[in-house]
Amino acid sequence: MPDFSVTLDVQKSASVVGSKYINVQATNGQEYSFRYTGGSDGDGGITEIIGSGPSNITVTVSGFPRYEVSDIQFDNNDHNDLSHRVSADKSSVVITDTDVDPLNGYYKVLIKDTSAPQALLWCDPPIKNRT
Repeated sequence: MPDFSVTLDVQKSASVVGSKYINVQATNGQEYSFRYTGGSDGDGGITEIIGSGPSNITVTVSGFPRYEVSDIQFDNNDHNDLSHRVSADKSSVVITDTDVDPLNGYYKVLIKDTSAPQALLWCDPPIKNRT
């Protein structure tokens, strides 16, 4: 399966209606918005064919070094098809999908705003493996 590139753009403000940005409240109570681009759907989501071989999904954070990857979590990764590795400078994360099992999961990237104390926010698009 081909590899995918995804960009995660984070802004410290609420989004404008129709902008495709999603509003989220950070752990410090401040309003942020984020938007994924790229992937197989243009919005950071990935759909792959089961059995087509492993692929890598590179998620790069726009606005680095202010915004950096703090952690990543997977939802509905029951067969452990997904794994990840955060870059040393925390500007990106590479997700590996084995494409072995059916999957209707999500990856959530925890972003840290290095200019604001205690500002962490989760950002999440889907990953699907289909037959």
